[in-house]
Amino acid sequence: MNSDPQMIKLMIVWLTEIVNVSRENIKFRLYTHKIFVDESYETFWAKITGLPTKKFYKTIYKPMPHISKKNPEYKGCVRLEITKSEISWKIVQ
Repeated sequence: MNSDPQMIKLMIVWLTEIVNVSRENIKFRLYTHKIFVDESYETFWAKITGLPTKKFYKTIYKPMPHISKKNPEYKGCVRLEITKSEISWKIVQ
């Protein structure tokens, strides 16, 4: 999980090229604050990852005590998930 687009790209490269995970087995979940609900961050992250928005699970919107954006560059945090358990075990070993 990370909010840095370059780190997410690196994680995808590592998974696909080093661990040999198929892109079909990578899914994403976006976590962001409730005030960003209209910002369409799924589209932003789909462009970054090169994967379609259908690869995203439902976005989680966290409550936030203030209503202003402190960091306009923030596009949420993305968690990469691998859908095949044997791949997860391969990474752990």
